[in-house]
Amino acid sequence: MLNILSREPKVSARIADLLATQSSSLETALQVVREVERGAPVSVVVIGEDIDLTEATAAAEELRVVDPSIAVILLRKRVDLGVTTTAMRAGVRTVLSSSDIRGLVEQVTEQEQVSSAIRARIEGRSVEKSGATTVLVYSAKGGVGKTTTSLNLGACLAEASGESVVVVDLDLQFGDVGVAVGKPESEKSIFDLVSDPSAVTLESVRKSLEKVTDNFYVLLAPADPSQADRVSAELVEKIVEALQSGFDWVIIDSPPAFTDEILSAFDHADVQVLVSTPDLASVKNLSVATKTLGRIGLDKTPRCVVLNRFDSKSGMDRTELVKAAESIAKTSHVVVVPDHPPILRSSTRGYVASLGPRPEKTRKIYKDLLAFVRSARVTSGVD
Repeated sequence: MLNILSREPKVSARIADLLATQSSSLETALQVVREVERGAPVSVVVIGEDIDLTEATAAAEELRVVDPSIAVILLRKRVDLGVTTTAMRAGVRTVLSSSDIRGLVEQVTEQEQVSSAIRARIEGRSVEKSGATTVLVYSAKGGVGKTTTSLNLGACLAEASGESVVVVDLDLQFGDVGVAVGKPESEKSIFDLVSDPSAVTLESVRKSLEKVTDNFYVLLAPADPSQADRVSAELVEKIVEALQSGFDWVIIDSPPAFTDEILSAFDHADVQVLVSTPDLASVKNLSVATKTLGRIGLDKTPRCVVLNRFDSKSGMDRTELVKAAESIAKTSHVVVVPDHPPILRSSTRGYVASLGPRPEKTRKIYKDLLAFVRSARVTSGVD
């Protein structure tokens, strides 16, 4: 079913006539979300050109955590790079000119197929676990520190145990692992492997990795965001399985969205790390994301919550905050990461704080997270 978000009857009627499919027209983002929460079989939402960009992106952000299979298509009178980037960061799958009639028809058809494929994957997934431990770092909200958490966890694991670790940047359009490890100009990325997913092996993936330390590596997102569409769920699955065969730890740094590729990564995860910051918007998204994981059957994996950038001087009660996170995410494991200036500096200067100058305090900050993923490795039966 198609939903049209527009407050102009003429716009809604024009879109409905063009698509000639069953649809409903709604005037606010809240109405769209409520339709989905009530169980309406929505597969595509087309947002008309009359809806302000801020409202449109807010709707997309809400929808991507309420139901990961829904595709959002945004129509604009004028399409430019700024609008496209802002929209896609919010979870919009496609931005089109409102005059591009053919493109709209083609995209609705294509995105309905994609949504159906994602739903089928949710309902019928089955993955055989390997001997490696795969940790998926996720948040439904961008900017909360997923990449920082992924890289510092990886560095601490590699340093403390001497085991081999690889961080995979699956934020395919906007991933910044390369920047965070000081390799922004690297020509190596996951895109090197798109030509033939069936031919992916550990050896071929190793050629695309960037080395951080002797036993710590990263697989970067494509340098060109337009290449992201060519990284399929099948390819992600092959890459993760190859890395699991050659590394002790595979850490997946995910985008704030449920896509087919991310669902594939969730399938392979032995441990979930849900990242939030101690503010209302992040905690709300943590709640919605947790409910969504439960609804699609991804709530059986051991998980913890990382409350990032906690400021003891802000007046927040740490104990109450931890209790709220435990209740919301349905876990007894909550790790509080304090607001630590060296961590913030490292992310803008191209190095991992746990490997940088005077790293001892940073490693101490992440010791509880380190302990959790190690214990989860045992309880999940990965050895």
